[in-house]
Amino acid sequence: MSDARVRLDLNNCLDITVGSEKGLSVKDLEAFSGRLESVHKELDEERRLGNHGYRELPSDENTVEEVKEYAAWARNIFSDVVVIGVGGSALGPAALVNALAHPYHNLLAPDQRPGLPRIFFLDNPDPSSVRAVLDIVDLPKTLVNVISKSGSSPETWANLCTVFEPLQSAVAPEDLKDQLVVTTDSDNGDLARLAGEMNFRQFSIPKGVNGRYSVMSPAGLLPLALGGHNVDDFVAGAKEMDRLCATQASVLRNPAYAFALVHYLLDELKDIRQNVFFPYSDRLSGMVDWLRQVWGESLGKKQSVSDDTINAGPTPIRARGATDQHSQVQLYVEGPKDKLVTFIEVKDYEAKEPIPKVFQTVDSATYLGGQTLGQLLSTERKATEYALTRAGRPNITLSIPAVDERTIGQLMMMLMVATTAAGKLYEVNPYDQPGVDDVKKAVYALMDRKGYADGKTEYTSRFPKDSKFVI
Repeated sequence: MSDARVRLDLNNCLDITVGSEKGLSVKDLEAFSGRLESVHKELDEERRLGNHGYRELPSDENTVEEVKEYAAWARNIFSDVVVIGVGGSALGPAALVNALAHPYHNLLAPDQRPGLPRIFFLDNPDPSSVRAVLDIVDLPKTLVNVISKSGSSPETWANLCTVFEPLQSAVAPEDLKDQLVVTTDSDNGDLARLAGEMNFRQFSIPKGVNGRYSVMSPAGLLPLALGGHNVDDFVAGAKEMDRLCATQASVLRNPAYAFALVHYLLDELKDIRQNVFFPYSDRLSGMVDWLRQVWGESLGKKQSVSDDTINAGPTPIRARGATDQHSQVQLYVEGPKDKLVTFIEVKDYEAKEPIPKVFQTVDSATYLGGQTLGQLLSTERKATEYALTRAGRPNITLSIPAVDERTIGQLMMMLMVATTAAGKLYEVNPYDQPGVDDVKKAVYALMDRKGYADGKTEYTSRFPKDSKFVI
Protein backbone atom coordinates (compact mmCIF):
# COMPACT_ATOMS: atom_id res chain seq x y z
CA MET A 1 0.00 0.00 0.00
CA SER A 2 1.22 3.48 -0.87
CA ASP A 3 2.53 5.63 1.95
CA ALA A 4 0.11 8.33 0.79
CA ARG A 5 -2.67 7.06 2.99
CA VAL A 6 -4.84 7.89 5.94
CA ARG A 7 -2.88 8.01 9.19
CA LEU A 8 -4.10 7.94 12.80
CA ASP A 9 -2.23 9.72 15.62
CA LEU A 10 -3.18 8.43 19.08
CA ASN A 11 -0.62 10.30 21.18
CA ASN A 12 -3.02 12.82 22.68
CA CYS A 13 -5.37 10.21 24.13
CA LEU A 14 -2.61 8.67 26.27
CA ASP A 15 -1.96 9.43 29.93
CA ILE A 16 1.61 10.52 29.21
CA THR A 17 0.15 13.44 27.26
CA VAL A 18 -3.23 14.33 28.80
CA GLY A 19 -2.81 12.84 32.26
CA SER A 20 -4.14 9.72 33.94
CA GLU A 21 -7.62 11.07 34.79
CA LYS A 22 -8.90 10.77 31.21
CA GLY A 23 -5.93 9.39 29.30
CA LEU A 24 -5.32 5.74 28.45
CA SER A 25 -2.14 3.99 29.48
CA VAL A 26 -0.03 1.82 27.23
CA LYS A 27 -1.00 -1.04 29.56
CA ASP A 28 -4.67 -0.38 28.78
CA LEU A 29 -3.93 -0.83 25.09
CA GLU A 30 -1.71 -3.85 25.63
CA ALA A 31 -4.34 -5.51 27.82
CA PHE A 32 -6.72 -5.54 24.87
CA SER A 33 -4.23 -6.69 22.25
CA GLY A 34 -5.38 -10.28 22.69
CA ARG A 35 -9.02 -9.24 22.36
CA LEU A 36 -8.24 -7.43 19.13
CA GLU A 37 -6.55 -10.50 17.73
CA SER A 38 -9.72 -12.44 18.53
CA VAL A 39 -11.83 -9.74 16.89
CA HIS A 40 -9.62 -9.95 13.82
CA LYS A 41 -10.08 -13.70 13.59
CA GLU A 42 -13.83 -13.43 14.12
CA LEU A 43 -14.19 -10.82 11.41
CA ASP A 44 -12.02 -12.84 9.05
CA GLU A 45 -14.07 -15.98 9.57
CA GLU A 46 -17.39 -14.14 9.30
CA ARG A 47 -16.20 -12.52 6.10
CA ARG A 48 -15.23 -15.90 4.69
CA LEU A 49 -18.81 -17.03 5.37
CA GLY A 50 -20.22 -14.11 3.40
CA ASN A 51 -20.82 -11.53 6.14
CA HIS A 52 -19.47 -7.95 6.06
CA GLY A 53 -20.45 -7.62 2.43
CA TYR A 54 -19.49 -3.94 2.23
CA ARG A 55 -15.84 -4.98 2.19
CA GLU A 56 -16.32 -6.92 -1.04
CA LEU A 57 -17.96 -4.07 -2.95
CA PRO A 58 -14.78 -2.35 -4.24
CA SER A 59 -13.75 -5.62 -5.94
CA ASP A 60 -16.98 -5.89 -7.95
CA GLU A 61 -15.41 -4.80 -11.22
CA ASN A 62 -18.46 -5.58 -13.34
CA THR A 63 -20.68 -3.25 -11.32
CA VAL A 64 -18.04 -0.52 -11.38
CA GLU A 65 -17.88 -0.70 -15.18
CA GLU A 66 -21.69 -0.75 -15.54
CA VAL A 67 -21.97 2.34 -13.35
CA LYS A 68 -19.29 4.20 -15.30
CA GLU A 69 -20.87 3.34 -18.66
CA TYR A 70 -24.34 4.39 -17.55
CA ALA A 71 -23.07 7.64 -16.01
CA ALA A 72 -21.16 8.52 -19.20
CA TRP A 73 -24.38 8.05 -21.18
CA ALA A 74 -26.46 10.06 -18.71
CA ARG A 75 -24.02 12.99 -18.57
CA ASN A 76 -24.48 13.45 -22.31
CA ILE A 77 -28.26 13.75 -21.95
CA PHE A 78 -29.14 15.32 -18.60
CA SER A 79 -28.19 18.73 -17.25
CA ASP A 80 -29.61 18.09 -13.77
CA VAL A 81 -29.61 15.12 -11.40
CA VAL A 82 -31.90 14.80 -8.40
CA VAL A 83 -30.84 12.13 -5.89
CA ILE A 84 -33.65 10.98 -3.62
CA GLY A 85 -32.91 8.92 -0.51
CA VAL A 86 -32.73 9.06 3.26
CA GLY A 87 -30.18 7.98 5.85
CA GLY A 88 -27.25 6.09 4.39
CA SER A 89 -28.88 6.13 0.98
CA ALA A 90 -28.34 9.89 0.87
CA LEU A 91 -25.64 10.73 3.42
CA GLY A 92 -23.00 8.53 1.80
CA PRO A 93 -23.54 9.74 -1.78
CA ALA A 94 -23.80 13.36 -0.61
CA ALA A 95 -20.57 13.01 1.39
CA LEU A 96 -18.76 11.81 -1.73
CA VAL A 97 -20.08 14.49 -4.06
CA ASN A 98 -19.62 17.30 -1.53
CA ALA A 99 -16.04 16.23 -0.81
CA LEU A 100 -14.93 15.95 -4.41
CA ALA A 101 -16.95 18.51 -6.36
CA HIS A 102 -16.38 22.24 -6.57
CA PRO A 103 -18.00 23.60 -3.37
CA TYR A 104 -20.41 25.66 -5.50
CA HIS A 105 -20.65 23.24 -8.40
CA ASN A 106 -24.36 23.84 -8.98
CA LEU A 107 -23.81 27.59 -9.28
CA LEU A 108 -21.11 27.32 -11.95
CA ALA A 109 -22.03 28.30 -15.49
CA PRO A 110 -22.31 25.35 -17.91
CA ASP A 111 -19.00 26.24 -19.56
CA GLN A 112 -17.30 26.11 -16.14
CA ARG A 113 -18.48 22.52 -15.57
CA PRO A 114 -18.36 21.17 -19.13
CA GLY A 115 -20.40 18.01 -19.55
CA LEU A 116 -21.24 17.77 -15.83
CA PRO A 117 -24.82 18.02 -14.53
CA ARG A 118 -25.89 19.90 -11.45
CA ILE A 119 -26.62 17.46 -8.60
CA PHE A 120 -29.28 18.04 -5.94
CA PHE A 121 -30.01 15.82 -2.94
CA LEU A 122 -33.48 15.40 -1.48
CA ASP A 123 -33.07 13.51 1.80
CA ASN A 124 -35.86 15.07 3.84
CA PRO A 125 -39.57 15.58 3.04
CA ASP A 126 -39.36 19.28 3.83
CA PRO A 127 -41.84 20.92 1.46
CA SER A 128 -39.78 24.09 1.11
CA SER A 129 -36.65 22.18 0.05
CA VAL A 130 -38.48 19.91 -2.37
CA ARG A 131 -40.34 22.80 -3.96
CA ALA A 132 -37.09 24.78 -4.25
CA VAL A 133 -35.42 21.97 -6.20
CA LEU A 134 -38.43 21.65 -8.51
CA ASP A 135 -38.27 25.40 -9.10
CA ILE A 136 -34.60 25.17 -10.14
CA VAL A 137 -34.23 22.05 -12.29
CA ASP A 138 -35.07 21.72 -15.98
CA LEU A 139 -37.40 18.72 -15.70
CA PRO A 140 -37.14 17.45 -19.30
CA LYS A 141 -33.36 17.32 -18.79
CA THR A 142 -33.45 15.96 -15.24
CA LEU A 143 -32.41 12.46 -14.20
CA VAL A 144 -33.91 11.24 -10.93
CA ASN A 145 -31.83 8.69 -9.00
CA VAL A 146 -33.91 7.04 -6.25
CA ILE A 147 -31.89 5.14 -3.65
CA SER A 148 -33.35 2.88 -0.95
CA LYS A 149 -32.02 -0.45 0.25
CA SER A 150 -35.36 -1.47 1.79
CA GLY A 151 -37.44 0.11 -0.94
CA SER A 152 -39.99 1.20 1.65
CA SER A 153 -38.73 4.36 3.39
CA PRO A 154 -41.70 6.78 3.61
CA GLU A 155 -39.55 9.88 3.18
CA THR A 156 -38.06 8.53 -0.05
CA TRP A 157 -41.45 7.53 -1.45
CA ALA A 158 -43.01 10.87 -0.54
CA ASN A 159 -40.25 12.82 -2.29
CA LEU A 160 -40.34 10.49 -5.27
CA CYS A 161 -44.09 10.93 -5.67
CA THR A 162 -43.75 14.70 -5.35
CA VAL A 163 -41.02 14.88 -8.01
CA PHE A 164 -42.46 12.22 -10.31
CA GLU A 165 -45.82 13.88 -10.99
CA PRO A 166 -44.38 17.06 -12.57
CA LEU A 167 -41.67 15.01 -14.27
CA GLN A 168 -44.32 12.80 -15.85
CA SER A 169 -46.11 15.88 -17.16
CA ALA A 170 -42.92 17.43 -18.52
CA VAL A 171 -41.72 14.62 -20.80
CA ALA A 172 -43.17 12.42 -23.48
CA PRO A 173 -44.51 9.07 -22.20
CA GLU A 174 -41.96 7.11 -24.23
CA ASP A 175 -39.08 9.07 -22.64
CA LEU A 176 -40.18 8.71 -19.03
CA LYS A 177 -38.44 5.39 -18.45
CA ASP A 178 -35.06 6.99 -19.18
CA GLN A 179 -35.52 9.80 -16.67
CA LEU A 180 -35.47 7.66 -13.54
CA VAL A 181 -32.84 5.22 -12.30
CA VAL A 182 -33.39 3.07 -9.21
CA THR A 183 -30.78 1.79 -6.75
CA THR A 184 -32.22 -0.76 -4.34
CA ASP A 185 -32.33 -4.41 -3.26
CA SER A 186 -33.18 -5.94 -6.63
CA ASP A 187 -34.91 -8.98 -5.16
CA ASN A 188 -37.11 -7.31 -2.58
CA GLY A 189 -39.24 -4.26 -1.91
CA ASP A 190 -41.73 -2.00 -3.60
CA LEU A 191 -39.08 0.12 -5.29
CA ALA A 192 -37.66 -2.88 -7.14
CA ARG A 193 -41.16 -3.87 -8.21
CA LEU A 194 -41.87 -0.36 -9.49
CA ALA A 195 -38.64 -0.37 -11.49
CA GLY A 196 -39.63 -3.66 -13.10
CA GLU A 197 -43.16 -2.53 -13.91
CA MET A 198 -42.10 0.81 -15.42
CA ASN A 199 -38.90 -0.41 -17.06
CA PHE A 200 -36.65 1.97 -15.14
CA ARG A 201 -32.93 1.26 -15.20
CA GLN A 202 -31.98 -0.48 -11.95
CA PHE A 203 -28.76 -0.96 -10.01
CA SER A 204 -28.55 -3.34 -7.07
CA ILE A 205 -27.40 -2.96 -3.49
CA PRO A 206 -26.26 -6.53 -2.76
CA LYS A 207 -27.78 -8.64 -0.04
CA GLY A 208 -25.78 -8.40 3.15
CA VAL A 209 -25.09 -4.68 2.60
CA ASN A 210 -27.47 -2.33 4.37
CA GLY A 211 -28.01 1.34 3.66
CA ARG A 212 -25.39 2.95 5.89
CA TYR A 213 -22.67 0.61 4.58
CA SER A 214 -23.70 0.92 0.92
CA VAL A 215 -21.57 3.87 -0.17
CA MET A 216 -19.26 1.63 -2.25
CA SER A 217 -22.21 0.03 -4.03
CA PRO A 218 -24.05 1.83 -6.85
CA ALA A 219 -25.75 3.86 -4.09
CA GLY A 220 -22.55 5.89 -3.83
CA LEU A 221 -20.76 5.02 -7.05
CA LEU A 222 -23.50 6.25 -9.38
CA PRO A 223 -23.77 9.82 -7.98
CA LEU A 224 -19.96 9.85 -7.85
CA ALA A 225 -19.74 8.90 -11.53
CA LEU A 226 -22.55 11.25 -12.56
CA GLY A 227 -20.50 14.05 -11.02
CA GLY A 228 -17.57 13.13 -13.27
CA HIS A 229 -15.32 11.90 -10.46
CA ASN A 230 -12.78 9.07 -10.69
CA VAL A 231 -14.60 5.94 -9.58
CA ASP A 232 -11.55 3.75 -10.21
CA ASP A 233 -9.39 5.77 -7.82
CA PHE A 234 -12.12 5.70 -5.17
CA VAL A 235 -12.46 1.91 -5.19
CA ALA A 236 -8.67 1.52 -5.43
CA GLY A 237 -8.25 3.53 -2.24
CA ALA A 238 -10.93 1.45 -0.53
CA LYS A 239 -9.19 -1.77 -1.56
CA GLU A 240 -5.84 -0.48 -0.28
CA MET A 241 -7.32 0.21 3.14
CA ASP A 242 -9.21 -3.08 3.18
CA ARG A 243 -6.00 -5.02 2.48
CA LEU A 244 -4.25 -3.24 5.34
CA CYS A 245 -7.11 -3.91 7.74
CA ALA A 246 -7.41 -7.54 6.63
CA THR A 247 -3.74 -8.35 7.18
CA GLN A 248 -2.90 -6.45 10.38
CA ALA A 249 -4.36 -7.39 13.76
CA SER A 250 -2.09 -5.16 15.85
CA VAL A 251 -3.55 -1.96 17.25
CA LEU A 252 -0.32 -0.19 16.27
CA ARG A 253 -0.57 -1.26 12.62
CA ASN A 254 -4.29 -1.25 11.91
CA PRO A 255 -5.83 2.26 11.98
CA ALA A 256 -9.39 0.91 11.95
CA TYR A 257 -8.83 -1.30 14.99
CA ALA A 258 -6.95 1.47 16.78
CA PHE A 259 -9.80 3.91 16.13
CA ALA A 260 -12.34 1.40 17.46
CA LEU A 261 -10.27 0.48 20.50
CA VAL A 262 -9.51 3.97 21.81
CA HIS A 263 -13.15 5.00 21.50
CA TYR A 264 -14.29 1.84 23.27
CA LEU A 265 -11.71 2.02 26.07
CA LEU A 266 -12.32 5.69 26.77
CA ASP A 267 -16.01 4.85 27.06
CA GLU A 268 -15.51 1.81 29.28
CA LEU A 269 -12.63 3.03 31.45
CA LYS A 270 -12.94 6.81 31.48
CA ASP A 271 -16.70 7.50 31.04
CA ILE A 272 -16.09 9.34 27.76
CA ARG A 273 -19.14 8.66 25.62
CA GLN A 274 -19.31 11.84 23.52
CA ASN A 275 -17.37 11.51 20.26
CA VAL A 276 -16.68 14.82 18.50
CA PHE A 277 -15.67 14.51 14.84
CA PHE A 278 -13.87 17.73 13.90
CA PRO A 279 -12.74 18.06 10.25
CA TYR A 280 -10.62 21.02 9.26
CA SER A 281 -12.01 21.11 5.75
CA ASP A 282 -15.41 22.32 4.61
CA ARG A 283 -15.33 19.58 1.98
CA LEU A 284 -15.35 16.93 4.71
CA SER A 285 -18.37 18.25 6.60
CA GLY A 286 -20.65 15.86 4.72
CA MET A 287 -18.29 13.02 5.59
CA VAL A 288 -19.01 13.66 9.27
CA ASP A 289 -22.76 13.61 8.62
CA TRP A 290 -22.30 10.17 7.06
CA LEU A 291 -19.99 9.01 9.87
CA ARG A 292 -22.47 10.10 12.55
CA GLN A 293 -24.99 7.68 11.12
CA VAL A 294 -22.53 4.82 10.63
CA TRP A 295 -21.13 5.21 14.15
CA GLY A 296 -24.30 6.07 16.07
CA GLU A 297 -26.81 3.79 14.36
CA SER A 298 -24.43 0.83 14.33
CA LEU A 299 -23.30 0.99 17.97
CA GLY A 300 -26.27 2.51 19.79
CA LYS A 301 -28.12 -0.63 20.87
CA LYS A 302 -30.34 -1.67 23.74
CA GLN A 303 -29.56 -5.38 23.42
CA SER A 304 -26.24 -7.15 23.14
CA VAL A 305 -25.75 -10.04 20.76
CA SER A 306 -26.44 -12.23 23.80
CA ASP A 307 -29.79 -10.45 24.35
CA ASP A 308 -28.61 -8.73 27.52
CA THR A 309 -29.92 -5.20 28.07
CA ILE A 310 -26.85 -2.95 27.87
CA ASN A 311 -28.00 0.36 26.29
CA ALA A 312 -24.59 0.76 24.67
CA GLY A 313 -23.30 3.35 22.31
CA PRO A 314 -21.27 6.55 22.12
CA THR A 315 -22.85 9.79 20.92
CA PRO A 316 -21.34 11.22 17.71
CA ILE A 317 -21.14 15.01 17.47
CA ARG A 318 -20.44 17.08 14.37
CA ALA A 319 -18.07 20.02 14.49
CA ARG A 320 -16.21 22.00 11.80
CA GLY A 321 -12.88 23.72 12.00
CA ALA A 322 -12.21 26.53 12.35
CA THR A 323 -15.84 27.69 12.68
CA ASP A 324 -16.61 25.70 15.82
CA GLN A 325 -13.54 26.98 17.60
CA HIS A 326 -15.76 30.01 18.08
CA SER A 327 -18.90 28.10 19.08
CA GLN A 328 -18.05 24.71 20.65
CA VAL A 329 -14.40 24.62 21.71
CA GLN A 330 -15.06 26.56 24.93
CA LEU A 331 -17.30 23.66 25.97
CA TYR A 332 -14.79 21.04 24.85
CA VAL A 333 -11.87 22.65 26.70
CA GLU A 334 -13.56 23.65 29.97
CA GLY A 335 -16.89 21.81 30.10
CA PRO A 336 -17.59 18.22 31.21
CA LYS A 337 -14.71 15.82 30.68
CA ASP A 338 -16.84 13.41 28.69
CA LYS A 339 -15.63 13.94 25.12
CA LEU A 340 -13.07 12.44 22.77
CA VAL A 341 -12.27 14.79 19.89
CA THR A 342 -11.20 13.29 16.58
CA PHE A 343 -9.56 15.88 14.37
CA ILE A 344 -9.53 15.23 10.64
CA GLU A 345 -6.66 17.15 9.08
CA VAL A 346 -5.80 17.62 5.43
CA LYS A 347 -2.08 17.68 4.71
CA ASP A 348 -2.39 19.32 1.31
CA TYR A 349 -5.26 21.64 0.48
CA GLU A 350 -5.98 21.63 -3.25
CA ALA A 351 -6.54 25.37 -3.39
CA LYS A 352 -3.36 27.37 -2.72
CA GLU A 353 -4.87 30.67 -1.66
CA PRO A 354 -2.32 33.24 -0.47
CA ILE A 355 -3.28 35.92 2.01
CA PRO A 356 -2.41 39.23 0.32
CA LYS A 357 -0.23 41.77 2.08
CA VAL A 358 -2.86 44.45 2.51
CA PHE A 359 -3.83 46.52 5.56
CA GLN A 360 -0.17 46.47 6.57
CA THR A 361 -0.69 49.24 9.13
CA VAL A 362 -3.19 47.10 11.07
CA ASP A 363 -1.67 44.72 13.63
CA SER A 364 -4.50 42.20 13.24
CA ALA A 365 -3.72 41.79 9.54
CA THR A 366 0.00 42.43 9.17
CA TYR A 367 1.29 39.07 10.39
CA LEU A 368 -1.07 37.13 8.08
CA GLY A 369 0.10 38.70 4.82
CA GLY A 370 2.26 36.41 2.73
CA GLN A 371 0.98 33.23 4.35
CA THR A 372 -1.89 31.10 2.99
CA LEU A 373 -5.43 30.31 4.09
CA GLY A 374 -4.45 26.64 4.28
CA GLN A 375 -1.59 27.47 6.64
CA LEU A 376 -3.96 29.39 8.88
CA LEU A 377 -6.52 26.57 8.91
CA SER A 378 -3.84 23.98 9.75
CA THR A 379 -2.52 26.24 12.50
CA GLU A 380 -6.03 26.64 13.89
CA ARG A 381 -6.25 22.87 14.25
CA LYS A 382 -2.87 22.65 15.97
CA ALA A 383 -3.87 25.42 18.37
CA THR A 384 -7.12 23.64 19.25
CA GLU A 385 -5.23 20.37 19.70
CA TYR A 386 -2.83 22.17 22.04
CA ALA A 387 -5.62 23.72 24.12
CA LEU A 388 -7.44 20.41 24.52
CA THR A 389 -4.28 18.48 25.38
CA ARG A 390 -3.15 21.12 27.87
CA ALA A 391 -6.57 20.88 29.55
CA GLY A 392 -6.27 17.10 29.88
CA ARG A 393 -8.92 16.40 27.21
CA PRO A 394 -8.13 13.35 25.02
CA ASN A 395 -7.98 13.88 21.29
CA ILE A 396 -6.76 11.95 18.28
CA THR A 397 -6.02 13.00 14.69
CA LEU A 398 -6.92 11.38 11.40
CA SER A 399 -4.61 12.75 8.70
CA ILE A 400 -5.39 12.45 5.03
CA PRO A 401 -2.86 13.49 2.36
CA ALA A 402 -5.44 15.35 0.27
CA VAL A 403 -9.17 15.40 -0.40
CA ASP A 404 -9.25 13.22 -3.50
CA GLU A 405 -10.96 10.03 -4.62
CA ARG A 406 -8.25 7.67 -3.46
CA THR A 407 -7.91 9.00 0.07
CA ILE A 408 -11.69 9.36 0.48
CA GLY A 409 -11.98 5.68 -0.47
CA GLN A 410 -9.39 4.84 2.17
CA LEU A 411 -11.05 6.99 4.80
CA MET A 412 -14.56 5.60 4.32
CA MET A 413 -13.39 1.98 4.28
CA MET A 414 -11.31 2.55 7.42
CA LEU A 415 -14.24 4.08 9.28
CA MET A 416 -16.63 1.28 8.29
CA VAL A 417 -14.15 -1.41 9.37
CA ALA A 418 -13.59 0.53 12.62
CA THR A 419 -17.34 0.54 13.25
CA THR A 420 -17.60 -3.19 12.62
CA ALA A 421 -14.69 -3.87 15.00
CA ALA A 422 -16.22 -1.57 17.63
CA GLY A 423 -19.41 -3.61 17.34
CA LYS A 424 -17.42 -6.64 18.39
CA LEU A 425 -15.93 -4.79 21.36
CA TYR A 426 -19.34 -3.50 22.49
CA GLU A 427 -20.85 -6.93 21.72
CA VAL A 428 -23.64 -5.47 19.59
CA ASN A 429 -24.90 -6.12 16.09
CA PRO A 430 -23.51 -3.24 13.98
CA TYR A 431 -25.88 -3.93 11.09
CA ASP A 432 -29.40 -3.79 12.53
CA GLN A 433 -31.41 -0.72 13.61
CA PRO A 434 -34.44 -1.79 15.68
CA GLY A 435 -34.91 1.70 17.11
CA VAL A 436 -35.13 3.18 13.61
CA ASP A 437 -37.57 0.46 12.61
CA ASP A 438 -39.83 1.39 15.54
CA VAL A 439 -39.94 4.98 14.32
CA LYS A 440 -40.70 3.86 10.78
CA LYS A 441 -43.61 1.73 11.99
CA ALA A 442 -44.99 4.68 13.96
CA VAL A 443 -44.85 6.83 10.81
CA TYR A 444 -46.75 4.16 8.89
CA ALA A 445 -49.40 4.03 11.60
CA LEU A 446 -49.86 7.80 11.86
CA MET A 447 -50.00 8.20 8.08
CA ASP A 448 -52.69 5.46 7.90
CA ARG A 449 -50.72 2.84 6.01
CA LYS A 450 -52.68 -0.36 5.64
CA GLY A 451 -51.93 -2.92 8.36
CA TYR A 452 -50.67 -0.49 11.00
CA ALA A 453 -53.91 0.64 12.68
CA ASP A 454 -52.93 -0.89 16.02
CA GLY A 455 -49.90 1.37 16.15
CA LYS A 456 -52.06 4.46 15.74
CA THR A 457 -54.29 3.34 18.60
CA GLU A 458 -51.26 2.89 20.85
CA TYR A 459 -49.88 6.30 19.89
CA THR A 460 -53.19 8.00 20.71
CA SER A 461 -53.28 6.32 24.12
CA ARG A 462 -49.78 7.52 24.96
CA PHE A 463 -50.22 11.09 23.73
CA PRO A 464 -53.75 12.30 24.56
CA LYS A 465 -54.81 15.44 22.71
CA ASP A 466 -56.20 17.16 25.81
CA SER A 467 -52.98 17.09 27.88
CA LYS A 468 -53.18 19.74 30.65
CA PHE A 469 -49.40 20.17 30.61
CA VAL A 470 -49.22 22.03 27.30
CA ILE A 471 -48.33 25.60 28.25
